[in-house]
Amino acid sequence: QIKKTLGLEGQHLHFTAKGTLAMSRRSKKHLHRWIRTAVTAKDAEEVKQIMQEAWQSRRICETLKTPEELKEKKERWKAHYK
Repeated sequence: QIKKTLGLEGQHLHFTAKGTLAMSRRSKKHLHRWIRTAVTAKDAEEVKQIMQEAWQSRRICETLKTPEELKEKKERWKAHYK
């Protein structure tokens, strides 16, 4: 929902600053790991490549799948839940 509201395209990171929530603390740690990765990378292209590889396995990237891949996935789920 946040991504749609802000009109963001591609990879992004989001976390809330509410330190009282465990989810917020975990997401902040995750963000810090990405920052360390970006700082230690050789250049911006390497950071972009690392992020693209990381996001390939996430559900966010489902829009990049072909219609055939999506149909195959749907059929697998149908067979699984028969």
